[in-house]
Amino acid sequence: MTASTLHLLHGIQSSSPAAFLSQISNAQASPNVEEQIAHGAGGLQPLFAGNAGQAAGFTFDCEQIKTLLDLTGVGMADLSAGNTDLYYVKAANLAARVAAASELHTRLRCASAGLVCNQITAGDKKFASASCRLVLPYDGSNEPIVPAGTIALSGTRSAAEHYKAGPIWLNASQIPGVTDVTIDMGLELFILSADGEMYPTLIAIKTSKPTVTFTCYTLPWTTIGLNGLAITGLSVYLRKYATAGAVANGTAGHIKFAATAGLATIENSGGGGTEEATTTVKCTLVDPSGTDAALTVNTAIAITT
Repeated sequence: MTASTLHLLHGIQSSSPAAFLSQISNAQASPNVEEQIAHGAGGLQPLFAGNAGQAAGFTFDCEQIKTLLDLTGVGMADLSAGNTDLYYVKAANLAARVAAASELHTRLRCASAGLVCNQITAGDKKFASASCRLVLPYDGSNEPIVPAGTIALSGTRSAAEHYKAGPIWLNASQIPGVTDVTIDMGLELFILSADGEMYPTLIAIKTSKPTVTFTCYTLPWTTIGLNGLAITGLSVYLRKYATAGAVANGTAGHIKFAATAGLATIENSGGGGTEEATTTVKCTLVDPSGTDAALTVNTAIAITT
């Protein structure tokens, strides 16, 4: 049997709220089957292999940072009001792609889903990318993933959202020379099933422990100190890029993460020979009052102090 069929990733379509993610890569859809293997007494080989349960889901990387964060914020997006679909476009032999309207493509449909953005990384010379996860609770009637192999595509591909690491202010002072930044939402989830169900029926955020880690050309040892610095204000920008380059600071198109409490510590400073010295700083963020978010995000803002 020779190779006769080829599919490529097309995108993820959420119907409610409506959104289409196409700037994605490394998408992995998995049933996540938990196998149960059983031996007879003294047996060399197993006599039983069965499915003891599963928690199906998708993982993927995404550069559509604004579209993504408008869905999830710093927590989880509830997409259960409509279907969430992962599409694969079919390649055409001796051509490029089969027409989108042709019912020859493949869809993996989820009747209920939650979307989380686990972590965003960006650099001064590297576009921001988010590590994401779709979690799929059982809705009581539909399997978490239902495949269909003869359907038309939905959603129009785009590649217009691009961001790089922008400036950072710590306690009202700008940190010069930021080269890389990682915003980690620090999400841990409950994924629960009971009563012998095959699939989880409750998926919720267990804890949120956000951190921001950045590397800079500065050596802020005197500012942060050996024992760390109490955070009273933190502003972390992702700078938007368009066709002509960086969008102006005063244009409300950038992304800002903000916090008002936590601890900043120096992880390390390095350099040697003719290599530039850099310092990596970690900011562990906390709720300042017991009722406020440790980390907030604005996806359409100007860059200011």
